[in-house]
Amino acid sequence: LLPVISGCPTDIIVSNDLGNCSAVVTWTPPTASGAGTVILTSNFEPGAVFSVGTTKVTYTATDGFGNQSSCSFDVTVNDSEAPVPPTPPADITVLSAAQIPTPVDLTAIDNCEGSITVSPTIQIIKDPSACDNNYTEIRTWTFVDAAGNLSFVDQTITVFDNNPPVLISPLPVDLTLSSAADVPPPVDLTFADPEDLGTIDFSPTEQIIPGSCVNEFTLIRTWQAVDECGNMADPIIQTITVLDNEKPVAPAAPADVTVQCAGDVPPRIDLTATDNADGPITVSPTSTITFGANGIDFTEVRTWAFIDGCGNFSSVSQTITVKDTEAPNATSLGEAVDLEIDVNAIPNAS
Repeated sequence: LLPVISGCPTDIIVSNDLGNCSAVVTWTPPTASGAGTVILTSNFEPGAVFSVGTTKVTYTATDGFGNQSSCSFDVTVNDSEAPVPPTPPADITVLSAAQIPTPVDLTAIDNCEGSITVSPTIQIIKDPSACDNNYTEIRTWTFVDAAGNLSFVDQTITVFDNNPPVLISPLPVDLTLSSAADVPPPVDLTFADPEDLGTIDFSPTEQIIPGSCVNEFTLIRTWQAVDECGNMADPIIQTITVLDNEKPVAPAAPADVTVQCAGDVPPRIDLTATDNADGPITVSPTSTITFGANGIDFTEVRTWAFIDGCGNFSSVSQTITVKDTEAPNATSLGEAVDLEIDVNAIPNAS
């Protein structure tokens, strides 16, 4: 008869020991009986170290006559320990996509595989109501070992654009001018938006504040740059002051003349001045007459005064001299001649 083995263990399933790709497994050994002295041997003893996987343990009983019988059972060690992940990069907040660091590979340590290196997956989370430059990027490194045990780490990168545009055009200077015609046309100023890596052109708004006369005013131009995320640059303000202090340009006055008689005095003519600003020019001609000692000869000074809408003044004058230098025609020698002067015939003598 063959030896009889009693109490052979059933299959054993355990998890690996923490930090190891193996486990110490123990059980109660079977017993054997038979003819003569029975020797019981096995390929593993209780308390042996078993690697991850399934290992067959076999007991063999040999009696005193060399007859043998055996029994066996499986020891299965399952790897239930996830890889140990590294510390992920710190969460950060940046102003733009350009400042987001390049993704890096991270390495986890596994009890069985040694090391597992992976690249991150990237998820973009965006609020539909937010601007294009504001969003969250989630980077996830997932480590999976041969047994399917999983671990992961995350990094959160918040992109938040709160940086206003910056003026890169020359700063417009304040001006003081004498005429509205000299006011330069408005220009677009260029602002750099660092977070968009581009530029923004803005036209000014204008406000006119009237001055003390028709041709005087203050023009305030304001450039207010705003990027797509609502970040507002400091306003750029240019003040243009128009002060009309230029007098009208008077025309040349008629030439001074000398005539013999009041009847030869030329009629007064209209003169027109030009002005640097639009608006009417008031012309106020006046005459001043000064008689000579004989009461017949006289001098007339004609003056044209030009005044613009802001009270700037210019003038020109013409001098007309009436001087009788011709002797009278006598009808006979020694005959007295009586001369009568009609003062009313002298222009503007009244």
